[in-house]
Amino acid sequence: MRKNNFILRYIALLLVLSSLIILALKVDDRLRLITNNYAVNRSKIVANAVINDIVSKYLKENKITYSDLIRINSTGEGRVTSV
Repeated sequence: MRKNNFILRYIALLLVLSSLIILALKVDDRLRLITNNYAVNRSKIVANAVINDIVSKYLKENKITYSDLIRINSTGEGRVTSV
């Protein structure tokens, strides 16, 4: 009888430990996906900010204005024909 109790407890412990390992692996996969997506999005934000700063500094240092970059053509009636 004692031996049977020991075997049942051992099997129960194995089942609990197996369940915990499976759960941990699933959580790890989900966290890995979330952190990977966060890293990709954060790197895009940082890259855009750096590019924006460099372009803004260049335009300011060279005194380039909006009218230097954009030309709007219109008809005599004021309708825009091209940008």
